[in-house]
Amino acid sequence: MRQGALALALAALALFGCRQAAGVQAPPARYDTGPLPADLTYDEVDAAEVGAVCRSFGDTSPEDQVLACYVFAKHVIVLPTRASDPVIYPALKRHEEGHARGWPANHPS
Repeated sequence: MRQGALALALAALALFGCRQAAGVQAPPARYDTGPLPADLTYDEVDAAEVGAVCRSFGDTSPEDQVLACYVFAKHVIVLPTRASDPVIYPALKRHEEGHARGWPANHPS
């Protein structure tokens, strides 16, 4: 099911040419730029493993719905490797970096 959701997201991206269409919401301007935590690290894993890794850090979303995550307590961003999701990777990284800058998990505008 994860593969199907990713294929649908990539198809939407290709059709509409925007990150929002791919299901990856860009952070509001105030969270889109600025300093990141000094100890922030990136954990890149195979796309099929992202959900399990995020859940191991406490994410409660269903595994097949997790494309990436930010783990506040550890200052870790978990992303699929660039090779496993080359088109959507920049949007996912931007989104999670917004969370690292303080954007709440409920995604307010």
